Amino acid sequence: MPPLELVDYFTAEKQGGILLGCLGLASLGLALFLLVSRSSFVAMAWPVAVVGIFQLVVGITVAARTPSQVASLEEGLRDAREFTATAALQQMNRVNASFRIVKGVEIGFILAGLLLVLFFRHGRCSNMSPV
Repeated sequence: MPPLELVDYFTAEKQGGILLGCLGLASLGLALFLLVSRSSFVAMAWPVAVVGIFQLVVGITVAARTPSQVASLEEGLRDAREFTATAALQQMNRVNASFRIVKGVEIGFILAGLLLVLFFRHGRCSNMSPV
């Protein structure tokens, strides 16, 4: 049996994958709604759909691979405990670092979107004034 921290980590990883997949489905639903409703936000349907597809694929992949990772980890901990624990912790640190990068990119997209909304209201640039 792996240490409790690793069990908690992989449980959270699987739950995160499922949540990400659900967010992807919600994004795809929003994109479809925007296309069908022909609202003034219809132009954002395609980027939202692309992000939704990405979220869905990554979420399903993470949730599906986690049980096999846990099985491999348990086997490794039985056969080569120290090596396996060190490798698992290094992998967890890499994953956590990549989450920080993803969070930064997402914040950048949100800020860029807000700036575009402020400066390009009504489909035109009015002297770059946010009012």
